[in-house]
Amino acid sequence: MDFVIPLFFQILQVVKNLSMCNKFFLSFAALLFFSPMIIAHEIQWAREVEFQHNNYGTQNWSGKQALGRPDALPYGSTHPKAFRLNSYATYGTLIVSFDQPKRIQQVIILENFGPGRITDIYLYDETGKKFQVYNTPAKILKLDFRTFCLRLQKTDYKVKKVELTINTSVQKGWCQIDAIGIADYDNQQLLREDLLKLGLKNYVEENSFTSEKENLGFNINSQYSEIKPIISPDGQTLYFSRKNYPGNMNGKFDDQDIYYSRWEYDSWNLAKNIGPPLNNEYPNGVSAVSADGNTLLLINRYQRFESGMDLNGVSISKRTKTGWSFPRQVFIKGYYNNSRYADFYLSSNGKVLLMAIEQNDSYGDQDLYVSFLEDENIWSHPVNIGNMINTHKAEFSPFLAADDKTLYFASEGHGGYGGSDIYYTQRTDDTWQNWTKPQNLGDNVNSPGWDAYYSIPASGNYAYFVHGKGTAKNPMNIYRIALPQELRPEPVVLVKGKVFDAKSQKPIVASFYLEKNNIVEKMPVANTGPHDGKYSLVMPFDSNHSFKVKAEGYEAQFVKVDVSADKTYQEIEKDIFMDRVVYNPVVKLNTIYFEEGKSVVLPQSSDDLKEVIELMVESPTYLIEISGHTDNRGSLHLKHQLSQSRAAMIRKLLINAGIDPNRITTAAYGGTQPVASNEIESSRKFNRRVEVKIIR
Repeated sequence: MDFVIPLFFQILQVVKNLSMCNKFFLSFAALLFFSPMIIAHEIQWAREVEFQHNNYGTQNWSGKQALGRPDALPYGSTHPKAFRLNSYATYGTLIVSFDQPKRIQQVIILENFGPGRITDIYLYDETGKKFQVYNTPAKILKLDFRTFCLRLQKTDYKVKKVELTINTSVQKGWCQIDAIGIADYDNQQLLREDLLKLGLKNYVEENSFTSEKENLGFNINSQYSEIKPIISPDGQTLYFSRKNYPGNMNGKFDDQDIYYSRWEYDSWNLAKNIGPPLNNEYPNGVSAVSADGNTLLLINRYQRFESGMDLNGVSISKRTKTGWSFPRQVFIKGYYNNSRYADFYLSSNGKVLLMAIEQNDSYGDQDLYVSFLEDENIWSHPVNIGNMINTHKAEFSPFLAADDKTLYFASEGHGGYGGSDIYYTQRTDDTWQNWTKPQNLGDNVNSPGWDAYYSIPASGNYAYFVHGKGTAKNPMNIYRIALPQELRPEPVVLVKGKVFDAKSQKPIVASFYLEKNNIVEKMPVANTGPHDGKYSLVMPFDSNHSFKVKAEGYEAQFVKVDVSADKTYQEIEKDIFMDRVVYNPVVKLNTIYFEEGKSVVLPQSSDDLKEVIELMVESPTYLIEISGHTDNRGSLHLKHQLSQSRAAMIRKLLINAGIDPNRITTAAYGGTQPVASNEIESSRKFNRRVEVKIIR
């Protein structure tokens, strides 16, 4: 295979020198000689010029020179076998068509000189309907040439024509287009290989954006720097930090305070300082907000009774009836950080903690790590998520989308446009070690400067990020951009509403537990607001869309959500009405089984034990008495001892499950309190029992 490539270009050069054919013949010769062995997947090159405006000439440098395969080699200098405008300071249009219209996933444009001046790309279907797939300001790139590949979600129409708008009036200079192609596959590695075999380098991949980034305006941004935007999953609240702002808790000498704004009447309202206890004289920032909006993950470790703040850690605050709680330090097993910087992100279900830290197994500088919730506020040892994402330079500002698969992060080590760029990748299994190749979000988001801190709501409709240099003349501000479909995470279902007392219609406090594979998860994924009964939770499409609602003093309730068949993002409003528990002071544990004549509990007794444990957890004020009972056969003394030891065994099992021993007393009644006849075995067995009595 190695000898074919140079031989082909030798023959190609000879043919060109002899002027034996035009560009179309060269393309045909290349196809005959080359494609069976090298182009495993077809790139279809433009075949006819439909329209050109402000073209340089009618032959050389005209639209005709952008047809067929690339032939203006070597790239990096002006060449008559490429299209360009009639001035280095103007704008123009080129429309080309293709022989075989098809649904496509990529547009390939060979900018052999002065790349970056293409501002708009449109596609036409067979009926002439026009679709915009790219829009960006003209720019000067630090490249002599570019193999520009625009990725699309596969079109649901067959593409017949491609239109380019080129603008050299703002960013002056010659811009040349050697070839325009379309492809119906999205394997970037194969595409790179195909293009390299044609001698084409400087491969730059971008995703289809049809809108420009939008500054969020004066209600959010100021003449000072705004950083770390975090949008709530429902898209209604934006948290961010403002640096050295006179309105901070400690004035302009305060490094950063947390601010928030709400989306109301189709705009962001004036941002407010969130105040103490979240803000103090030290750096403060929000790293994540839970799906229900009632939990915030915060940078640094707050210390209530000690001076100062531990700047290398993370804390959690809960919404209460009087405001946000004093932040509680998060305990991560084996946590340490060799870097002076750290970033954290908490998944929408509250069970996965991502962090950007440096440990001894880091590839260099900050790496991304993952930790998992083991118990309330206790997290597993951090695990490096691997070198598909982490490099010898810093990776930081992780953001995990609501699908728990799509990860956005900033990197200084994957190349890109400037000091740091924002990338995205997707987890391919549950090991958290295998990811798709990170993709740069392109120059609609990234710039030659410093770009980071990217956040999206559960809908995936907009991305919020920071842009700017952080100087007095060019402060960092918060922007948003409408995301094309191919850059959005997998769709989820956002369920929201209120929880009410069924009789009084007043809002109540409740917790929500997802059910998956007929098993209710141990930890809640959401809670209602402390005084309005509002809830919001995210459900993946791979669940059975049901959850359990629990509230102290109320009957637990299973809720099934009706989701439409098409797997698109959905918001569902569902109010829940709960009935109070009918007070029954005695719970008979009819399925607690013991070895005959002993206090050893048999394995099949687990269901009733779980019921008691659940009762005590859901009703933390209950005090109970566990009483042991037997039938009346045999020694009264031995029967009393047996009933006493069996009650004590149940108490021990409840304590081992985490129930406070001060809430449990025991009593032994032997055979003195029968509930059935002792005359025959079929009824006598009901007297051999353990009962739980609620005494307060």
